[in-house]
Amino acid sequence: MVTVGEGGRHSGAGPGGRRLGVSEEFYFLAHERDRPLLRPRALGVGLGAAVLGEAVLSGWLQLRGGLVTAVDQRGGLPAREPLAHGQDAPPAAPVDGGGGGDPDLAVGLTRWVWDWVVTEPHRYPVATWVRALGTEATTRVRERLVAAGFLAPTSVWRGHRPTVVDVNAAAWPAARLQQRLEQRQRLTDSDALLLAVADVTGLGAVLLRYATPTAGEHLTVVVADLHHRRPDIAALVEQVRVVIDTGTLTRT
Repeated sequence: MVTVGEGGRHSGAGPGGRRLGVSEEFYFLAHERDRPLLRPRALGVGLGAAVLGEAVLSGWLQLRGGLVTAVDQRGGLPAREPLAHGQDAPPAAPVDGGGGGDPDLAVGLTRWVWDWVVTEPHRYPVATWVRALGTEATTRVRERLVAAGFLAPTSVWRGHRPTVVDVNAAAWPAARLQQRLEQRQRLTDSDALLLAVADVTGLGAVLLRYATPTAGEHLTVVVADLHHRRPDIAALVEQVRVVIDTGTLTRT
């Protein structure tokens, strides 16, 4: 049974017509009543992987030979030829970028990561990019959710954490995914990416804590099916697992 469908948007419009992307939905999956369910490093890496994966699904980036490659948006070709390997310095974040005014949240974050990748003089492995993006992804996603009206600005009364404006909007990603897993519904590539990253970062158990065994079985099938339909996304998820297993997320 094929469980992963074609790529594409899977969530409706929010305040001001803004649409949630994979990283924004991951953010809401990783929070409950405005409190994070993951440690800061795990949250950052998960969000970084979501941003990177969505850029791959949308055709802005490619994973080639274990390296992240920017695609020339004018011709659909790699933005530059591979350079010599062996460089030690990690990618440094660009000063600007992010497309803060775009009504589609995912497009702005995709442009941010594309700008970062395309301006680097070297190509880097997937795990390196997951770590690098993780250092800024949480801040970027929060800022965009605040600007779009999904989150309220930080408050000293909430420990300087942004608060959810619409509880139903925040709960929708988890409710939607639980329902689709329970009913073994066909999923988009974006949903499969979201579920796989959530599972590898430890949110799978949270998502399924009130679900039936059927949902858990279907989640396993969805993640496994990525290896056949989207091996590039499966490779990305595996590198997230490597980052976690090597202890990157255990140090504070």
